[in-house]
Amino acid sequence: MKHSEHTLKAAEIFYASLRAVDPYESVKLHTDRIRQFHQDNNFKKLIVVGFGKAAVPMVKALEDDLADIIDAGIVITKYGRCAHNYSNPPLPPFDKGGIGGFFEVYEAGHPIPDESGLKAEDLQRLPILQR
Repeated sequence: MKHSEHTLKAAEIFYASLRAVDPYESVKLHTDRIRQFHQDNNFKKLIVVGFGKAAVPMVKALEDDLADIIDAGIVITKYGRCAHNYSNPPLPPFDKGGIGGFFEVYEAGHPIPDESGLKAEDLQRLPILQR
């Protein structure tokens, strides 16, 4: 192989490894099973709870495939994660990282928790849980 062929091959391997650990793609691999489990067990509601630095793209993957069965959700993520694009395909640059109206999204301190995180952890904020 020539030098440029080695470079191209190395780049292919590098980008394949990034795709393999992409939070959006990782969750999308399981949405069919989640849907089937939900249907098989006749669940009445699907409430999504996501937290962490990768929560926004993970929840976006659920929303893209399961929007018709999601009732509500809450996402708690690190400051600045909502505006960024960490998924493949890219998220539109909406205020909540492309996540729709099903979800309440909170940004909070990480790795040191702050007041925002403490407020967000109150799951009683979800109106669907009060019914």
